Amino acid sequence: MYEEILKIPVIDIHTHIKPGKPHAVNLYDIISYHFVLADLEAVGLPREKWQKDGLSLEEKVAKTIPFFQKCRNTGTFRCLQNLLTDLYGIEDPLSPKNWEKTYEVVEEKGRNSDWANKILKEKVNLSHIVVDYAARVDNPLLAPELFSYTREIGALVWMPNLVNQLSQYLGDFPISASEIERGVESYINEMVPDGVRSVTIGVPITFRILEPSSGEVNRILLHDRELNNSSELEKMLVSSYIIHTALHIYQERRN
Repeated sequence: MYEEILKIPVIDIHTHIKPGKPHAVNLYDIISYHFVLADLEAVGLPREKWQKDGLSLEEKVAKTIPFFQKCRNTGTFRCLQNLLTDLYGIEDPLSPKNWEKTYEVVEEKGRNSDWANKILKEKVNLSHIVVDYAARVDNPLLAPELFSYTREIGALVWMPNLVNQLSQYLGDFPISASEIERGVESYINEMVPDGVRSVTIGVPITFRILEPSSGEVNRILLHDRELNNSSELEKMLVSSYIIHTALHIYQERRN
């Protein structure tokens, strides 16, 4: 069963892989990951030793090595060791005896611009990565066929204070359903480029997506344009109208 599972292509829908730098350039890149540092500091690594000015990257790594012996029982350390073993062939845990050799191995792989693509395709069996548009670069090292851009912030879908967000963009509160439609279209055309193939959203547990008519929205805005005295249901109806408008535009883009 495990062998069959390994054949399943992987789609990474939320990644921290950067198109311009998809792999570690050296061991410092790996050790400086904040979860690793949290473990090292928890067992006594003085922050000032790590952050001291004038130290080379190798010297900074060297400062951390004695502390790895004290945090080998953590999940982060196990992940770190699995990474070094699976990707770099380093079998033994980091120690004063092997860290310099480990640094050399990671640095050597880091100089190979296509190494990350090879790992993702052949070892991970990754078929697609969804990358935040904010991480875009002009000349990505990540193979173009492997990834597409998503918009995490500013997609105008299920964000907090959705009506205020649109109003801030327009410079005033919308006065009708048709003004919402025009505003949403203008916002998306300006803020969500054609290169973006998806939007990443977080839906609050308290939110219910409704299907209001333009007449309902017009009635609400006519009586309380800024929604200061509107009920939670009325506010949700207006937000839902913005969301449906945005989703309709995204649907048209896809076609």
